[in-house]
Amino acid sequence: MEVLDLKENEYVKKYTRREVMVVAGAHELKNGEIGLIGVGLPQVSGILAKFTHAPELRVLLELGIVDPKPVHNSSGLGDPRIWYGTTCMTSWLDVMGMTLHRGIVDVGFLGGIQVDEYGNLNSTLVGTLDNPKRHFTGSGGANDIASLAKRTISIMKHEKRRFQKRVDYITSPGYIDGPNGRENAGLRKGGPAKVITDLAVMGFDDKTCRMKLLSLHPNVSLDEVIENTGFDLIVPKEVPVSSPPTVKEQKIIRTLADATGIYTGWKKIS
Repeated sequence: MEVLDLKENEYVKKYTRREVMVVAGAHELKNGEIGLIGVGLPQVSGILAKFTHAPELRVLLELGIVDPKPVHNSSGLGDPRIWYGTTCMTSWLDVMGMTLHRGIVDVGFLGGIQVDEYGNLNSTLVGTLDNPKRHFTGSGGANDIASLAKRTISIMKHEKRRFQKRVDYITSPGYIDGPNGRENAGLRKGGPAKVITDLAVMGFDDKTCRMKLLSLHPNVSLDEVIENTGFDLIVPKEVPVSSPPTVKEQKIIRTLADATGIYTGWKKIS
């Protein structure tokens, strides 16, 4: 597998915000790690990382697929195109039980319909249990991943209705209610590391465990992020700009990781 240098490449001038999200996600994945990664933008980030700086990244899919090397896009976990070149085809029990529950998954990629200032994710319902406005798919393996992976990365659209001070329902725990929240709940240390959106990249304050802004995506203003966040985001004095795709990164995205543009939407601007 050819490893491409991220630092020496020139940046492209035309890209989608979702391509920026994918690049930000790929940069969070380290060589030699074990990552439990879902279909969609996380999958594109995983493939991009493997073909750039992390060739020894071990990608796991909940279905039981270990380290696939897809050559075409898949439309879901059950699509055989995602299984191409896999090192091992095992089971949900093996990946989620024998691997994740043993505590050897370094990073898990998650999504949700809501996230709060402590990184708790909701993918269950909007409203309350007594008065639900809308039900969603629920946890699947997300709670396990959030509880047991050494760190988690969330990737989602940045809207005020999604970024709430407290989620309506905690499907996947972040720092719960702040410092020591996970420990008090009996969870391993772990917890959310980054939240990547179509506007910015967020992390979490070491002392308060509250969400803080790390970078703004190109052509996104601080006001736009604040207006779309339903709680007081920690904002440092200086906020850098997220890296856009390099020429080589975009080539991998558009010819291998997301050749149909179904996830990053690149064909709409080409």
